[in-house]
Amino acid sequence: MLKTLLRCLAFSVVLTGCKLSDPASDSSPQSLGPNASLYDHIRASVVNNPKNQELSSVPLALLPTENNSNFAFLVQGEAIFNKAKEQISQAKYEVNIATYNWIVKDIYKDDDLDPAKAIFEGVATAVKNLTPLPSGQERKLLLKILVNQIRLFQGPNQSLAEVKRSIQRYLSPLDFDPNMIDIRIATYPHTKLGNLHDKMIIVDGKTLHTGGANVQSQNNFKPYQWMDLAVSMTGPIAAVGLYEFDKKWNRGSEIGIGKNWRYRCELVGATKELTCEVDGAKEVVNPGQRTYLRFLNFKSHPTGRVLALPQSCDLDDLSRARRLNSPQNAAWLTGMKQAKRSIKVLSPNIDAEHFISSVKSAAARGVKVSIMTSKGFNAGTIGVVGQTNREVFDNMKLSSAEAGSTLQGRWYVPIGMSSPPDGGVAKAMHAKLMILDDELVILGSGNQDRFAWYHSCEFNIAFDEPAATKEVVDFFDGVWKKGELVF
Repeated sequence: MLKTLLRCLAFSVVLTGCKLSDPASDSSPQSLGPNASLYDHIRASVVNNPKNQELSSVPLALLPTENNSNFAFLVQGEAIFNKAKEQISQAKYEVNIATYNWIVKDIYKDDDLDPAKAIFEGVATAVKNLTPLPSGQERKLLLKILVNQIRLFQGPNQSLAEVKRSIQRYLSPLDFDPNMIDIRIATYPHTKLGNLHDKMIIVDGKTLHTGGANVQSQNNFKPYQWMDLAVSMTGPIAAVGLYEFDKKWNRGSEIGIGKNWRYRCELVGATKELTCEVDGAKEVVNPGQRTYLRFLNFKSHPTGRVLALPQSCDLDDLSRARRLNSPQNAAWLTGMKQAKRSIKVLSPNIDAEHFISSVKSAAARGVKVSIMTSKGFNAGTIGVVGQTNREVFDNMKLSSAEAGSTLQGRWYVPIGMSSPPDGGVAKAMHAKLMILDDELVILGSGNQDRFAWYHSCEFNIAFDEPAATKEVVDFFDGVWKKGELVF
């Protein structure tokens, strides 16, 4: 199966024609036996429903992967971005970074409290470690940064300026050869609610780092840090992440409204002054196809299966019923339907109708549902287009009264505090996590809100690797005990 995946990604083939030779991929949910795992059910619902392709940026056949290893569950900004630094420092070919926000705040006396600094220290180390090629052959590390463009009608300047400022501030002063790095930046503008909400770092198509943390100094490092989660691993799942990144990077080969604004940058002179020009080449990257991928060789890891769960935001006009047909939403719906013992959720917002109805149905059949969210998070924004977390919890109380103790909600309370932070303030909870029956984890960028379910581009993964899953479960149980009971 691994050879098939790499062949599909590394050579010029029609990826939708790739057939991965795993018997489970030929099974429909109805044909799965009584001993099928939650992973089996979710995989079948995602891969075997061709309707999911409409809102999948990656061919469905490529989403299931095996033999992933080196799972690392990461909590809080320091751990998340220091791990990213470690992985980036080992890059030999390419580093791809996608994030919803890239914001550098001049509010710290200590620059070590900025995730961008950790990222660029890793980049500089990788460049220094590159082995020069024989005379006449150029070798450079390719660094590509893709950032959501929130203020569409103000052009790309805000996002571009933030990235440029952090490069000049953290990368330029470091000791490395600027001629051995190729820097490219793209912004992702949009006219409606379809934000680029992915948060991922892919190194050499070999390592994937994904979760809920943006490159935001005010949210991810002390003293203001939000509680966030991420996971990293090595294996074929990284090539799927690379495909996802390329599809977003390619969004339109022309510059303008609704298209990527793309730039080529270089570091010039002794001070490595950053200069950027609009990339007029209109290059379209073949998604997931790199020569170096064919040389990857991952060791067997029988429990290292990981399912990628992307969601495209290019078709923002679709009805909500049609938007359920995405790998992300299919996984959530199937997982909550198939859970037999417990559903555990962390999300800063929880107002998606299909999430609410699914957890109510699960509780009604006796499944213990534990929902933890941030009190007042994004209340001003969510309250305009949907329900606030308080409103959702108030409505859930009625269902909880009918279902007994099987449906519970709590506010997140951070360590060192006795009451929940109110709003998107310091130490609020920003994690996106679903645990099913304590045996399967879904983690990534997707919140349980209307934006993530019905509008945004997202990227999540599902896994049931025993050691990593236990670590996530133990973490949730600890956080749950400290939370403030609402119902």
